[in-house]
Amino acid sequence: MTRAARPRAIAALAKAFRHTHPGARLNSDGYASDFRDGLLAGVAPADFVPDLAAGDGNELKTKFRAAHSSSALAVNCFAPFRRNLPDLRLIGCGGFDGLQFERKCPTGLRGGRAPNLDVVLSGSRTLVAIESKLTEHLGVAP
Repeated sequence: MTRAARPRAIAALAKAFRHTHPGARLNSDGYASDFRDGLLAGVAPADFVPDLAAGDGNELKTKFRAAHSSSALAVNCFAPFRRNLPDLRLIGCGGFDGLQFERKCPTGLRGGRAPNLDVVLSGSRTLVAIESKLTEHLGVAP
């Protein structure tokens, strides 16, 4: 994979964003002025804003606004289930009664901050944690 793969992917995502969200404006780096601009139909801010605001990443003011945001990808995929958790089945698991975005998960290590996982689904006998990646695996950002 070449170093140019990530910038090309980010440009393609920005182009698709502009096509699917014609009223939204992206700056030259692919960021919308408002985090709501990238939400899919059926995703309400009430379904995720309190969780993201409690996380350490300051997601709503920065990363979430990007057309290439992994956090927005996680929210757009899972927030619609927040009000219908019994309908969600993932990797053969169901029976979830909790869904949290940007959940702090202390490691017990000294120093530093606890990592924030993009999505944590919980049930009486099940726990599924998801770390969302969209373009990060493609290398260094432009």
